[in-house]
Amino acid sequence: MPMEMANDTRVETPTDAGPRPGRLSYGRSRLLLGISGVGFWVVLSVLVLVLGLPDRLDTSRTGGLGSILLMAAAVVLLQTPFDLLGGLILPKQHGRLSASSGRVLTGWLRGVIGYFVLYGSIGVIMMLAGRAAGWIGPVLVGVSACILLLACRTLIARVLGGLKAVEQTDLGRDVRVLSSSDMGFTGGIAGLIRPTRILVPERWIARLDPRLFDLAIRRRRAAAESGLWERGRLVAVGFTVAGLVLAGGVARDNSGTAGGVLEFASVFTLWSFVGLLVLPTLSRAASHEVDRRIVENGAEPSDLRSLASALDAMQDDEPARPGMIEAIFHPIPSVSSRDRGPRPCSLAAWNAARTSAYLGLAGLSPLGRAVHCNSGRPALWVYLPSD
Repeated sequence: MPMEMANDTRVETPTDAGPRPGRLSYGRSRLLLGISGVGFWVVLSVLVLVLGLPDRLDTSRTGGLGSILLMAAAVVLLQTPFDLLGGLILPKQHGRLSASSGRVLTGWLRGVIGYFVLYGSIGVIMMLAGRAAGWIGPVLVGVSACILLLACRTLIARVLGGLKAVEQTDLGRDVRVLSSSDMGFTGGIAGLIRPTRILVPERWIARLDPRLFDLAIRRRRAAAESGLWERGRLVAVGFTVAGLVLAGGVARDNSGTAGGVLEFASVFTLWSFVGLLVLPTLSRAASHEVDRRIVENGAEPSDLRSLASALDAMQDDEPARPGMIEAIFHPIPSVSSRDRGPRPCSLAAWNAARTSAYLGLAGLSPLGRAVHCNSGRPALWVYLPSD
């Protein structure tokens, strides 16, 4: 088995020995951070709408560029304290910082600049489209952004997260290996309408037993070949488009102005919050369904549990969670939840929740980078952790 990558400048061990007396575990600390960050943006969005701030920002149908860029800068600055906690302070406190502090901050700055450009560009184009086509203009821009975010997802991940492609010829033509300094990077399944490439992190090759690494590839293939990936994609896109139409309709009177863009973003952020609450159930069901299919095809349940435990150790290192907390906040089932088996769910949609969170950028929602799993971690802003 190859040695750990030479460019991994991990400061401390990748797993925590357990919470110190009187201190929350790493997983629970991240959850509290995510709740705080998401709650901040939800409350702020409500205040923007209740106080009528869009009507005060800029209601002229000329100019407005500076106001949109100021709005994008405000999103970056207001999220910064949560980013620093999630990307640097908490990992360092819990011995899970996978690179030097300087490298973490440099990577975060690169990601923030890229995010500002994307967010500001979408906002400006929405404003101009509103002037040209009325309320439907921003909606069409959001739908177009949604398509581009999916079509260029791997490229965007490399720009924002500093991911690097690694030549690996013995894993199959459908597998692509990416290197990331963040131990929480899990890759995913690339594709616009149909799955085209399975993405896996280089770290898995070094840290997983070859048998378990092969099982991880088989699980991804099962998600792609079973239709669960396509169902998750349809749910995520459908949910996003519905939110775009809702936001466009609410902000129609201010369409074509900077205030209209602010109103659009605030409504869509609230819609994204609804997605964070309802879509994880569908994602967890898909994880259980993939496990079931893999076992039916000959995988050992003990190997599945070992794989889940190994991957969990690279994430929140929280093998067991209270049922209510998992039901609301976690789209990937815990190790103990996998042992208990799936709960009834009429619709299983692989990675629907976190794909929807990523696509929230198309509607100018900041929640996709405020959730607990990726706050302050640019390598995970595009491909949020998946099972």
